[in-house]
Parts: sequence; structure tokens; C-alpha cells
Amino acid sequence: MVLARGFGKNPLLLVTNETTLDAMAAAKLVRAYLKRWGVEEAGRLQKQVFALENLRVLSWSGLVKLTWLTMWTYGLLCMIRLRAGRLYENLLACYPSFGPTPRFPYYRVAGGLALLLFVAMLSYPALILASAKTG
Repeated sequence: MVLARGFGKNPLLLVTNETTLDAMAAAKLVRAYLKRWGVEEAGRLQKQVFALENLRVLSWSGLVKLTWLTMWTYGLLCMIRLRAGRLYENLLACYPSFGPTPRFPYYRVAGGLALLLFVAMLSYPALILASAKTG
């Protein structure tokens, strides 16, 4: 077992089959676990926000293209959070939610972006249709 403090109110307890008495090796295990946790969280977000499990495609290449599209969109959400401070704050503000911004805010960012696109589609349908025809 590895016990790590500093990741919230409660300590992080990892059960592992690695045997080590070295603090640096234990810290390396914690970092690897947290990295893996981030990958799992990103995959879950892609499935839920973009409804990947509800898609009906006719070919394997169609599924691959849609999955890549969701990955790129998730990357865009990450870039908005890390580099576009004011846009990020505006997206969070326009999404109706309760409580403080969570440590993994991408659900709120995606919800705010979807809400803005929906309002834009209702307000300016000609703009959306024109951009769809040129693409």
C-alpha cells in the first residue's frame, strides 16, 4: 500500500503489487496512477459529452473518424482552459451550474460551448447553414 497526502482532504491510498520501501519509487507510482486517472477521466468525458456510445455508424472508418473528432474537440477544450483565460471564464459563466468550479471542469466547459452554439443556431440559422454548406 502507498499512502500519499496533499491530493485533497483525505490521503490517497493506493493498493499495488509493487514492493518498495523507497519514497522516490512510491512517488513514481503515485504519479503514474494520477496520469492513468487523467486518461480514464478524459475517455469518460469523451463518451459522455459527445455521446459516443449512442452513435450509429455504418463503417469502421466512420467510427474512427468520429472518435478522432471527439479527441480533437477534447484537445480544443483543454487548450481553451489552459490558454484562453477570458473565453474559459465566459464559457463557465454561461453554463448554469451549482457550486464552485470542479477540479475537472471540462463537463462545464463543454456544456457552456454547446449552449452557446445552440443559441447561435437559433439566433442566426442562416450563418450556421452557410458555414455547413461551405465545409
